Amino acid sequence: MRVHVPVLSRGTREKVARARVSCTCRTQSCSGKKAGGGKTVEVSTQEITGLTWTEASKGFQLGVKRKKGAYLYFSGFRSQDRKVFEELGTALDCPVESQKLATSGHNWGNAVIDGSTLVFMVDGKPAFRIPLPDVTQVTGSSSDVMLELPVDDTAGGEHEDALMEMGFFVPRSAEGFTGEEGDDTSSATIFHDSIMRHTEAAAATGDMVASFPAVSINYPPRQI
Repeated sequence: MRVHVPVLSRGTREKVARARVSCTCRTQSCSGKKAGGGKTVEVSTQEITGLTWTEASKGFQLGVKRKKGAYLYFSGFRSQDRKVFEELGTALDCPVESQKLATSGHNWGNAVIDGSTLVFMVDGKPAFRIPLPDVTQVTGSSSDVMLELPVDDTAGGEHEDALMEMGFFVPRSAEGFTGEEGDDTSSATIFHDSIMRHTEAAAATGDMVASFPAVSINYPPRQI
């Protein structure tokens, strides 16, 4: 499976904490928010099913897997902060797992849907994750699937660029998205339907008004 990112925009909504956070863990819940203020993200300890610790480009990142919903990620920790979360993991019988990120830059790998999070794996390591409840539109063809993400120019903060669209080329032999023997359903269709089960993306309904099998476009030379 190959991924391509055709469109970037300024600002987007995010449910994952990307900046340095202050984190507080209690008996019944854990909460965190951006240093200097901001919205508090809180998760019940009863909902936590996994903890990961990853070295990122700036500091370390804590990943929280929940029974329901997408992963939560908190970035900006120091190496020694891991001890605090190891104590939490011991209390929850949920050890902190060290996880390395794929940094080769390859755009060919395997997609895995873990809970309601899409994880793109390269050489067995996660390259990136997309919380599927944040996907606003999913479209597909015989071999491609396109995801559209929400755009919010007021939520970008200090980040100038944000993801708007991401496309996946899905070959017929895509691992994890092949039909049963004798089933002619394409892997791209299976991948599309698997994503739709975890999103609130609006599906087109109603009667078809018109269908255009091909459209001719005239444009000035050297303009495209």
